[in-house]
Amino acid sequence: MELAPRVDAMLLAAHGPSVLDVGCAGGLEGNRPIVESPQWAHRYVHEAFDDVWGIDFDAPKIDFLQHHGYPNTRAADAQTFDLGLQFDTVLAGELIEHLPKPAEFLETAARHLKPGGEIVITTPYGQGLAHMIYAWLKYPRTCSNPEHMMWFCPATLTVLAESVGLQVTRVELIMDYPPRAPSRLYRLLRRALVIVAPLLPLRIKANTMLAVLRPPTPG
Repeated sequence: MELAPRVDAMLLAAHGPSVLDVGCAGGLEGNRPIVESPQWAHRYVHEAFDDVWGIDFDAPKIDFLQHHGYPNTRAADAQTFDLGLQFDTVLAGELIEHLPKPAEFLETAARHLKPGGEIVITTPYGQGLAHMIYAWLKYPRTCSNPEHMMWFCPATLTVLAESVGLQVTRVELIMDYPPRAPSRLYRLLRRALVIVAPLLPLRIKANTMLAVLRPPTPG
């Protein structure tokens, strides 16, 4: 199965052998981890690396995962978790925009890094054309997901990272438009973007941003 572009980009950016997936239940289609889903990243992280852990705030889904082949998963708050372990990579896909205290999440994630470790996140890119059109058409409902608390861009994420002593070492914009969605408006926008995408720069047609963060190198 072809992976969702953001999941593929996360796997390419991560390095192991030890990886923590924060928000590991995100992308599940209900409680069905055995069913393949190109949007459920944890399955593919689990297959790609030797030592994989996951946390998620959704305790029932964690319980389900523990009973279906994912024993190293725990119910925990992304902003305050403490596993007593360190990892080469901490992944957080489509998570930070849901958190009331994103700086606390970055500080907590950094404490779980091995020397040389990195944090890899993805988050919606609000300055892309699709998100902007949605905001114009649906104002004042300017975000399609009622659970999102904020938007990030390269500049705001850099400021947030620096406020907790981290550096943004890489930013990548990604086109990640799932082919299936209940919204008719979304399907129309997706179809139009597929047609005009070759004519547009990535900063306009992208809807997702990947960033790599790490503590400053000593010395």
